Amino acid sequence: MQILYLCPELETPSGGVDQIHQHVALLCEAGFPATVVHFTEGFRWPFAPENVPVEALGSLRLIREDHLVLPEGWLLPELLELPLDKHVFFQGLLPLYCEMNPPDFLPAIEPDNVLCCSRMLRSILAKFMGLRPTLVPNAVDGKLFRPGKKRKAVAYMPRKEERFVYSVKGLFQAAYPQHRDVEWIPVENLDKAGVARTLGECSVYLSTSFFEGFGMPPLEAMACGTIVVGTHGYGGKEYVTEENGFWCAQADIPECARLLGKAFDLIEADDPGIEIMKAAGQETVKAYPLDRQKEALFRYWQQRLG
Repeated sequence: MQILYLCPELETPSGGVDQIHQHVALLCEAGFPATVVHFTEGFRWPFAPENVPVEALGSLRLIREDHLVLPEGWLLPELLELPLDKHVFFQGLLPLYCEMNPPDFLPAIEPDNVLCCSRMLRSILAKFMGLRPTLVPNAVDGKLFRPGKKRKAVAYMPRKEERFVYSVKGLFQAAYPQHRDVEWIPVENLDKAGVARTLGECSVYLSTSFFEGFGMPPLEAMACGTIVVGTHGYGGKEYVTEENGFWCAQADIPECARLLGKAFDLIEADDPGIEIMKAAGQETVKAYPLDRQKEALFRYWQQRLG
């Protein structure tokens, strides 16, 4: 019997792919027979932890007792028809209705064989699709994501609505010439340690997500003592408060630029409110420990493996 997590074949960093590897790593450490599987023989995600086993799906001898975990964007008919237990790991909604998935995929999903990473997803999947998802919450690695020596810089992820980023940057620079010395640091093509190091060094993280199933970067920034400015990406509503960041409505570029200016004004003035916000962010992060993720993940698989 094997637990097989099908994984997209990306060459670039991806929070969703990282979480697939995180599940497999945790399961393997606990003695579960788990593996990441790809379609292509010999493929391995460049950012995969060394302790995560990887196999090609076509090279495996599948048996009825195996369990195949599909990402929500890979509900391919040939996979759904395999004579073994299928599970779906939902980390978002946008990939679910992509052209790869057949329009009639829902009857092929066993309502209880569903994992998701946020309360928002659990609610939507139950309300709109009649599924009964198990919440396996994401976790922030507090040993890795920690404050560093800060510099006057904004960390941002170009892959998260790049036009939003550059529009905010343009308005910010026009309206706040006193902060023209702010560095803009892209967080891209980095392993997890590199992301943690960059977030730890920057005084601000600019969140520009449109629609996330959860949204890890703002939480990881909070863990690094970095002030978050921007959008909650919808999934982030689970942890966003007025106290832990400067949040604006989705797509409100002018307000985001204004809040970015306000953040740097307060940082430059050593305003006590900044330290209060940092403390609130780090308190928020405490709700997402690794032990909570492990407990939910192990319970899900123990119930299905008998």
